[in-house]
Amino acid sequence: MLPKLHYWWQAKRSSFWFVPAVMVLDAVALATLLITLDVTVEEIAEAAERTIDSPHDRARLGNRLTRVREVLATAPVVFVGAHQDGRAAR
Repeated sequence: MLPKLHYWWQAKRSSFWFVPAVMVLDAVALATLLITLDVTVEEIAEAAERTIDSPHDRARLGNRLTRVREVLATAPVVFVGAHQDGRAAR
């Protein structure tokens, strides 16, 4: 069984479709992860707004959630911008 699996893996790696297929699968996985994370942040924000009584604590939580939303919104842009010229980011 292991030699068949190894042969299949080598055949897939030598195909011109291997890298694009891996990139598509990675993109789908990343999109799913980011959507889940965004929904989770929204749920935390809604739950916190209903349960926090102190205005000071509510303001602190609001500031932190704003920063998390900003990072989630800008992280993909920073990633793409860092690798546009084909060199690795340092």
